[in-house]
Amino acid sequence: EGLELGVRIGTLPSNTLIARSLGIIEYTTVATPRYLAKHGRPDAPLDLAQHQCIVSGTNSRWHFESEHGRQSVEVSGPLRVNDADAIYQAVQADLGIAQIPDWIVRTDFEAHGLVALMDDYYPIPKPVSIVYPQTRFLSQRARSLIDFLVAEMRNG
Repeated sequence: EGLELGVRIGTLPSNTLIARSLGIIEYTTVATPRYLAKHGRPDAPLDLAQHQCIVSGTNSRWHFESEHGRQSVEVSGPLRVNDADAIYQAVQADLGIAQIPDWIVRTDFEAHGLVALMDDYYPIPKPVSIVYPQTRFLSQRARSLIDFLVAEMRNG
């Protein structure tokens, strides 16, 4: 599509792209106190099937780790978006439960009017990669950006 490189979140399909790992994104499952007062609080991932969830893009299956092993649940709700800030705003508007990247609110959920849910179940982190075509010559500008992003992710 005329682009030199891109940043992808999630497992990459096997294709002709070269991928360089930048790290992982951790998520937390959250809702507002108002949503929970109206709809109840889920205790386990399977409870989410009975709730309004804000779905990220086409990913309507949420995966969790716990001491009981991995669990997956198909979720649905009133909204599908592919932008982390839009997901955060939808949760703030009491539209449902969402998985948001930890970097949006760090760990101070209460200060943002959010409640972290299901403390014993952890959303599985997603890898972040920078990708570019195998056959494409990378400019010095693109190589410098890759090196910069890799160094920044290492430094937190």
